[in-house]
Amino acid sequence: MSDEIKILIIEDDEVDQMILKRYLRTSLLNISIQFVSSPMEAYPLLKSCEFDCILTDYNFPGINGLEFYEELKEKEINIPVVIVTGMGNESLVMEAMKAGIIEYLPKDNLSTETLEQAIQNSLRIHEFKTRAKKAELELDKQERKYQTIVETVSDIIIQLDPNGAIVFANPAVECLGIQPQDMVGKHIQDFIQCENMYSMLPQIVTKESGSRATRNLEVKLKKQSAQQNNSNYNSITVMMDAKGIWDIADSLSKSPGTGSSFIGTLITARNIEDQKQIENQLRASQKKLIESNIRLEMMTKIDSLTNISNRYNFDETIEVEIKRAKRNNIPISLLMMDIDFFKQFNDTYGHQAGDDCLKKVAEAFKFTLRRSADFVARYGGEEFAVILPETNENGCLRVAHDFLRNIEALKIPHEKSKASPFVTISIGGTTSKGNGISPMGLITAADRALFESKEKGRNQVCIAP
Repeated sequence: MSDEIKILIIEDDEVDQMILKRYLRTSLLNISIQFVSSPMEAYPLLKSCEFDCILTDYNFPGINGLEFYEELKEKEINIPVVIVTGMGNESLVMEAMKAGIIEYLPKDNLSTETLEQAIQNSLRIHEFKTRAKKAELELDKQERKYQTIVETVSDIIIQLDPNGAIVFANPAVECLGIQPQDMVGKHIQDFIQCENMYSMLPQIVTKESGSRATRNLEVKLKKQSAQQNNSNYNSITVMMDAKGIWDIADSLSKSPGTGSSFIGTLITARNIEDQKQIENQLRASQKKLIESNIRLEMMTKIDSLTNISNRYNFDETIEVEIKRAKRNNIPISLLMMDIDFFKQFNDTYGHQAGDDCLKKVAEAFKFTLRRSADFVARYGGEEFAVILPETNENGCLRVAHDFLRNIEALKIPHEKSKASPFVTISIGGTTSKGNGISPMGLITAADRALFESKEKGRNQVCIAP
């Protein structure tokens, strides 16, 4: 991605085009914009030009935003998409998230900041997904390569006479640093490295066949180095099978030695040194991929500025906690919090100071929450949300007042605030219990209480009845 962010905007409403253009023109990001009025007009541009991000409306004649996104994937056009629409509802947002849309912005909540955040978040997550996909492809390539190596490595094949002397060895024995013809005539034990030869040798020089034959015996075979003399060896580990060879098939001679003649022993040995090394390499590659995917998942759930959970993580968590509350018939509380007069703070002290303020407030929220199950998220802009599982109205009110005190105790100057000389917050809360709980119901009730807090002068708590 270059320093300039190239954005294609698909919007058929001229007023909305002007609004988007106005917001993006005031952005601090280095953005270039191109407008089209439909997905059909977009396709030729997407073939001939490179774009970093697509902002699209949801509703078009004959196609919607999600269908357009699916068509992009089918055409292998790999560009992050942000849906900007006036059709905002919970199920539509979840459907968009499941399809792979990273950001979904309602038109009634647009601002330069929300557009910047959505664009940056989309680009960041898209980059991490691209890296993870590349890592997956590289891992798959390595796995195919190693699998080919494993399948094409020839097993060592050795035939012994009845006394254990080698009468045949295939070229695979060259891995031992010796030519096949140089092994012929020597006893097999000359090539085995073992502290207890007395117990191992009968399993190798065996007369047994069928189910009683030797299988999967781990043996160290001496490996002669070209730089060393004939009496100096290291070894390789092999997995060995050995079976007796008789002059008639096992199916005709259930008892070797009865009406048959023992010819010798057939040994096959698989070099498992390479296999062990390959398995270790694969495990290391898989570990790296897992760690990469974990980091990617964390990136999709954490707000990059405040380092607390984001709106997407909040939507997932409140669904889970409400189901648990219903299942166990326990209360659940929700707090919605807004930094008072934050626009005036940004106008007075600048956006960098505003970002620092958001970070400090988020850190204070984390410090205030004592239970591991309590959950705080940046809901959007200067708004935050806190989920308090297993918390009744009194507990909800107590935590809310803790937030008020701890934020004002930060002593962040705010000369334009009408509530205090310092940064403060307004809080709306609600508590619910029973089968009638829903995410939208809790959020709506807490939002109403937050509105009431602001109407009463801010820097206070209101709990919805």
